Amino acid sequence: MQEHSLEALKAIARDASRSYDQVARGYNDPSHETVRNIEAVTLGFLERTLFRQVKRGQYVLDLGGGRAYASRKMAKLGIEVLLGDISFEMLRCTKQESVEISKYCQLSAFELPFQDSVFDLVMTMLCGAYLTEESVREIFRVLKPSGTYLVTETPTEWARAIQPQRSMPLDKIWFKDHIGNVVLLPFQFIYTINQLTELIEGIGFKAVIKETLRPENTLPLEEISGVNRGVAKALGVLPQEIPLLSAVIAIKPL
Repeated sequence: MQEHSLEALKAIARDASRSYDQVARGYNDPSHETVRNIEAVTLGFLERTLFRQVKRGQYVLDLGGGRAYASRKMAKLGIEVLLGDISFEMLRCTKQESVEISKYCQLSAFELPFQDSVFDLVMTMLCGAYLTEESVREIFRVLKPSGTYLVTETPTEWARAIQPQRSMPLDKIWFKDHIGNVVLLPFQFIYTINQLTELIEGIGFKAVIKETLRPENTLPLEEISGVNRGVAKALGVLPQEIPLLSAVIAIKPL
């Protein structure tokens, strides 16, 4: 995997902060169908895997947590959650809605402001803007031995299917802000599920679950967004069969 200079990492962080500040209010709008599709499929996966493992009294870092949809579930189970994000506006908007979560921190994934071995679980969900060898190394550092790392990312197949619809290069994706303006978001690192696993295990993690998440068994057909229907058409599959997310759960060895 490619390593990045300090200046390159700072540029990535600035780009992500600026872009997500612009879309924070729109991202928190419950009417955004594609985001809700992703959340529903992710939560379905977590209900049958991770939520059963996390215990009361453990400490979780939701890194790039956005709307905190998974963190809210954990907080209701009595799990202590810290929501960290590069975007101040995303944190502000989410804090207004998430009474379950009490700890927030604006931070860069490339230099986490925590001591070694602090967290029982770290989650990065759809954080392709900054998911690099450097950030995964930081996640490894702040996790306790035997701690768990959850990562979900947009599969290469989904990204390639959507880009022609929006006439953009593979490393960008657009999102509409709360008043309908189009904002380009950094989408700089696209991985196949095998590449994602290699990235994580190359730092020292041991992957225990590796899965491509699809809408089937989670979303009824009528709730699949127009964007995802377009992806299905481009890939020549049914809307409920699209590769919506790559998910890996890994353990930091003792």
